[in-house]
Amino acid sequence: MLDGHETHATRHRCCSGCLQRTIKTRDGEYTEYYHRLVSMLLVGAEICFQVDAEPIVAGEDEVAAAIRLFDRVVEDYPRPSTWWPATACTPAPTSSTM
Repeated sequence: MLDGHETHATRHRCCSGCLQRTIKTRDGEYTEYYHRLVSMLLVGAEICFQVDAEPIVAGEDEVAAAIRLFDRVVEDYPRPSTWWPATACTPAPTSSTM
């Protein structure tokens, strides 16, 4: 699963990777600095873990970061069946299937 997240925001600190937006309030405007990323998660019936994440940089949307992330994961992990057990994606048995 690919999902976009905003990890944090602040009015007080900024780094070279920060995105910026102007927030308008009754008391005026201020600049807010924040980070966004796209995460790739493996989700199974009883387990969920993050495989990797890719930052969303200024001027792009989640789709561009998701494509970059997907391409990297496919290259870095070409055979997920060697490290991701198929049983983790199998639904747990219920009383009607037993």
